[in-house]
Amino acid sequence: MRSGRWRRWRAMVDELEEAMRIAAAQLEDCRRALADREAYARWPAHQREALRREIVRLAQDMPFLAELVETARRDDVRRDDGPPDGTLAPHDASDEPVDGPAADPPAPARLDEPPARLRSAERALAHRTRSLVPVLEELASPRNASAVVRTAEALGLQEIHFVQSAGRVRLNRSVSTSCEQFLDLHHHRDSRETIDALRSRGYRVLAADFGPGAIPLEEVPLEGPVALLFGSEQLGVTRVAREQADGLFYLPTVGFASYLNVSVAAAISLWVTDRRLREAGLRQPLREADKARLRRRWYARLAGADPRRRREYLAWLGSPPEPLPDVRPIPSREKARESRETPEEPGDHASE
Repeated sequence: MRSGRWRRWRAMVDELEEAMRIAAAQLEDCRRALADREAYARWPAHQREALRREIVRLAQDMPFLAELVETARRDDVRRDDGPPDGTLAPHDASDEPVDGPAADPPAPARLDEPPARLRSAERALAHRTRSLVPVLEELASPRNASAVVRTAEALGLQEIHFVQSAGRVRLNRSVSTSCEQFLDLHHHRDSRETIDALRSRGYRVLAADFGPGAIPLEEVPLEGPVALLFGSEQLGVTRVAREQADGLFYLPTVGFASYLNVSVAAAISLWVTDRRLREAGLRQPLREADKARLRRRWYARLAGADPRRRREYLAWLGSPPEPLPDVRPIPSREKARESRETPEEPGDHASE
C-alpha cells in the first residue's frame, strides 16, 4: 500500500538525518580546529570566500554531497520549503508501481511528528548506565582524554571522572566529536578523595597497573558497579591510586610492545567490562528521575539557539517519542558498490 511506502520514506529520512547530523558535527569541529590553527579569522574576505567556493567544488566530487548540491542548485531548496501544515510535500507517484489494483493516497505525516534527533536521544537514554565509570588520572594528552570520552559515550556510559592535581582537562572536540555535552563530567584534584567518593556510592575501584597482585582484566570478579582507573601516559597510575584501589588489573600482551596507549587500553577495558556486566545481569539502566533530568538537558542542547525549536523540543518532555532503532552499520561506498554489482541469487532476500 502507498501508506507503507510513506512509512518507509519517513524511516529513511530519519536515519539519513541522524547520520548527516553526526557527520556535520564532526566536520564543524574539524573546521573550527583548522580555523584556529590557520588564523582563519584574519584572512581577507576574498580568501575566505574562495575557500567556501572550493569546498563546494570538492563536495561536487563526492557522490552523496554532489546530489545534495545539485538538488539545492536546481530546485532552490530552502529550510521553509513544504506545506505550512507540516504534511509531506506533494509527490508525483505516476511512475511508481502500485501494490494492488487500487492505490491509497499518500499518507500525511503526523502534525506532531517527533524530530529524529529526539528519537535518537531516547535511544541513547534507553542504553545509558552508571554501572561502569572510567576515571582518568593525570592524563597529559587532551587527545587521549578526548578519545576515552568518545569511547565511553559510544558504549552508553553516562559519567566520567578526571583527576588533575593542577589545571583542568581541556578536551579536543575534533577527537571527542563534542559528545561530552551529553555526559556528566566530574573534575577532581585528589585521587584518594575521588576513590573514597566512588567507593561510598558502591563502586569497586580497579586500577590499570602491572603491580603485585594485578590480574588479567577478564579474570577480575564482578559483583556490582565498577570504576576503572587509568593513569598518565608516561607514569601510569599514582602511588596513592595503586594503594587505595580495590584491585589492580592489566591487559595481557604478546608482542614487542609491552603496554598499550592509554586511550586504546581504556577502550578495550571498558568494552570488555561492559560486555561482562551485561552478561552477568549487573548492568543497570538509569533511574527514571535520572532519565528525566538528562532528557531535559539533552532536548535543550539538541534544539540549539533557536527559541522556536527549543519550545517545540521541550514540548515533548511530557510524552517522549519512541526511540529510534539501534544503530545499524553504514556500509562503505566500496562495499555498497560491490553489493550492487554482485548479482543476487534467488531467495537471497525475502520479498516484502
